[in-house]
Amino acid sequence: MRATEVPLPQLVEPPDSPLPGDRALIGSGFAVTLGPGLVAGGMLLQRVFEQLEAVLCETFAAAGAVRASLPASEGEALLNLALHAGPLGAGRPRGLFALGTGFREESRSEAGLGGLALYRRLDVVRLVQAGAGDSPAAALLADLRRALASLGTSCSELSAQGDAHDLDLSWGERGVGRVFERALGEGDDAPRAGLLGLDLHALLAAVADVHLDREGFTWPASLAPFEVGILPGASDDQLSRTRATKLHDALQRAGVSVLLDDRDQRPADARRALRAWGLPAAVLFGPGLPEDQVLLELRSGGAPAPVPEAELLTRLGLSERAPTRRRSNATRANY
Repeated sequence: MRATEVPLPQLVEPPDSPLPGDRALIGSGFAVTLGPGLVAGGMLLQRVFEQLEAVLCETFAAAGAVRASLPASEGEALLNLALHAGPLGAGRPRGLFALGTGFREESRSEAGLGGLALYRRLDVVRLVQAGAGDSPAAALLADLRRALASLGTSCSELSAQGDAHDLDLSWGERGVGRVFERALGEGDDAPRAGLLGLDLHALLAAVADVHLDREGFTWPASLAPFEVGILPGASDDQLSRTRATKLHDALQRAGVSVLLDDRDQRPADARRALRAWGLPAAVLFGPGLPEDQVLLELRSGGAPAPVPEAELLTRLGLSERAPTRRRSNATRANY
C-alpha cells in the first residue's frame, strides 16, 4: 500500500490521560477524539482491529462455534438463537458467536449529561447437556486465553474475578468483558449455557497499555497494521525512490503486508511515524547505498543495518506466500 493513496494519521500531542494506551492511541493518530466519550479510528486502527477480530473468531470457530448474524451483538439474543436450533446432541456442545455493535450508558461529566456510547463487541455462547463435564463458561474463558496467547501477547494479564459461574474480566485497569454460566431449566438434567461478552475496544486498548515504549506502540507482529514499512528517502533522491517502489511491489507480490511512505516529507519525520505506529520493521533507502543492499531497522531495537535486498524476507522471518485478503467484520470507525 502506498501512503499517498490512503489517508494516514498525523502524530499529535498526546492527551493528558491516566492510561498509557489512550495517550498512545490518540497521540499516534490511531484514534481521534470526536467528543465527550466518543472517539473514532482510521485505516491503521481498522487494520489492527481486523487482525484482532480474525484471531478471536478463528479460535472460537475451531472450538466448534458457528458464526451468527445479529444487528447488535448481545448475549441473550445469541442464546435464543442457539436454543432455537433444536435439541442438543449427545456429548456435542453447541456454540455460536457474533460480532456487532454494543450500546452502553456513559456519564458525560463535562456537560452534566448521560448518553449512549457505541462500541464493537464479540459475544459467544456455548450450550452443553447436563453432566457433560467441563463448565461451558470455563471452556469459553480457556478459548479466550488461547486466542490472546496466539496473538503474541501475555494472556496472563487477563484476570477473571467473581464466583465460578459469573466472572468479570479485566486487563490492568480496564474492564474488558464478562463470562457467566447458568442452567436452562430446573433439575439436575437441565442443560447449561456459558456466555462470553467482550468489549473489543477496551480489549485492544488494554493490549496497547502494555505494548508501548517511549516512542509509541510495540505491537506484537500479529497485530501490527503492516509487517514492513518502506521509507524511500528524500523527495529529490529519485534513484532511492525508484528502488523503494520496486521493493514495495515485490513484497506485495510475495504476500507481505507493506506500507510505502511515499509522501513528500522529511525522512526523519516519516521514520518517527512508523515507529510510533508500531510497524515491526522498516526498510530505509538513501544516497550511498549499494544497489544490492537496503537498510533494515527492527522495531524491537538496534540501529539500522545494511542487508542484501535478496535476503530481506529471510532476515524478517517471512516467507514468500500467496497474497491473501484480510478477513474482517470491523466497522470503518473503530475505537
